[in-house]
Amino acid sequence: MAFEVKPMRTGSRLLALMVLAVLIAGAAPAAAVGVTFSYFVPRNGSFSHPVSPLSIRDIDVPLGRYLGLSGSLSLYGIAGMGITDAAGTPLELEGPAVGPFHSFLGSVTGKIIVPIMIRQVLRGELAGHGGVFGCYNLRPQLVSGTFERYLAATAPGGPYAAVTASIRGDGRWGWGWLFGGTATWYPVSQIGLTLGGLYYLGGADLKLSGSYDAYHAGGGEEAGQLLPVELRGARLDYSGLELLIGVSFQL
Repeated sequence: MAFEVKPMRTGSRLLALMVLAVLIAGAAPAAAVGVTFSYFVPRNGSFSHPVSPLSIRDIDVPLGRYLGLSGSLSLYGIAGMGITDAAGTPLELEGPAVGPFHSFLGSVTGKIIVPIMIRQVLRGELAGHGGVFGCYNLRPQLVSGTFERYLAATAPGGPYAAVTASIRGDGRWGWGWLFGGTATWYPVSQIGLTLGGLYYLGGADLKLSGSYDAYHAGGGEEAGQLLPVELRGARLDYSGLELLIGVSFQL
């Protein structure tokens, strides 16, 4: 089953709204604020890590005992990501197609909270999250070798012995959905230890352009070939699992 996340023309406005919502949440009477070590495992990409000062998370605004809103801001060092076609189907590549780069990531989620209390000894909560995220990617680089291997194997007229490509792209603004859950244990009244995971499902328009030269094994060259349709419409695959380990402070 393929998920489709349609391009958003006003990506900058979305991320601005994400940041504004988090700031408003921080200014409102909050239940908790947390600092989190968060690690991202992109689909068809490379393990990525947060950039100091880590991630600001759990800027929570309660909406009663069992509901709430949560905002976050993070700066990630992305090692590598895959790409999808325009419909959101991942392309089968030999390695990441984009990276390394840094990514500003903001999110706003709704929370369903299940409090846990066992004989005044164990106090905590389980929380289900669902919401939207926006990102701004700083100078995402294309991995030329990955694209050239893909073209050598799949381009019309192939397979080819070798391909050299000149490809340009963008991929700065992106957005998508996220969902997951966290578990928090409070060893003392105002400090909680949190473990959890969130799954991101989104992307960014790459706007790939350029051409390639293909070489046959027995000799011969096909120069100045246009990129196939699936690459011209390709999107950065900002999808994957984020693992969370953090500390929250009750206010």
